[in-house]
Amino acid sequence: MKQEMRYIYEVYQEKSFSQAAKNLFISQPALSSSIRKAERGIGFEIFDRNTLPIRLTEAGKLYIDAIEKIMAVERELEYRLSEMASLNSGRVVVAGANFFSACMLPPVIHTFVSRYPGVDLELVESDSMALYEEALKDNIDLIFDAGAYDASLFASETLCEEHILLAVPSDNPLNRRFAENSLTREEVLAGRHLCRDTGSADLSAFSGEAFLLLKRGHDMHRRSLDICRRAGFIPRTSLYLNQLSTVANMACQGLGCCFLTDSVIRLLLTGGSPLVYYPVRDPSAGRDIFIAHPRKKQMTKAMEMFIRIARETFV
Repeated sequence: MKQEMRYIYEVYQEKSFSQAAKNLFISQPALSSSIRKAERGIGFEIFDRNTLPIRLTEAGKLYIDAIEKIMAVERELEYRLSEMASLNSGRVVVAGANFFSACMLPPVIHTFVSRYPGVDLELVESDSMALYEEALKDNIDLIFDAGAYDASLFASETLCEEHILLAVPSDNPLNRRFAENSLTREEVLAGRHLCRDTGSADLSAFSGEAFLLLKRGHDMHRRSLDICRRAGFIPRTSLYLNQLSTVANMACQGLGCCFLTDSVIRLLLTGGSPLVYYPVRDPSAGRDIFIAHPRKKQMTKAMEMFIRIARETFV
């Protein structure tokens, strides 16, 4: 609330300029000057100075009514901020692509809502590209992702690392050629693909195979192309898709080879999926899973606690 409003309200309560000045620890002339300035600003006198004790004019009654409404709003704001500080209330909007929302966010959300039941949590699912656009419009607070983002607009908190493998339908004849280096899902879960002594397939041998890729703009699209180009070929793409989970399911139907992360293999696919996997030894084969948030957005207590719980879950 403006200082002049506090002065006017004190005079209204005391019905005396001299007593209000004493309460405010300012001189009476200074108080009178400040109130005259406010009256010139609204074009009406607030106090009828011809009566003792002084009384409000009709305009003054409206002014005091407005001050009391502002005071009520300030008290409500102070209360709500206090509640948010203790996380008895508040709101946080968390977003992720389909796979992250379905397979990685649930344990984080479960812990968060258990600890802070008074906080309203909303989950938004969409393509990663669309999520960043919505976050810049102030519609999303936190993005759970593993893709590329504009570091000048977003900050991030790294949670863990995931690794990309080549996934090939089990009936592909090339699997016989590289049988020594192929891995099952169980071996991927055991971390065999991370061992330095685990071999990998010659990716160039798959240059004639059909590939399933995410659409242009997705981080996995860029990484898949980079991996193939460094292996000496451009993949022959049979389908461009929006979600990595869809890519995995299409590959399980034998529609082509693809690049999948160990997170997808661990959390989405089952032990009976008809795919074999090959480690990929390439600079683009490792990427961070993180939570991003707009730099321009003030970090709330609820956002901080969600990030902390995510770290506890994955680190």
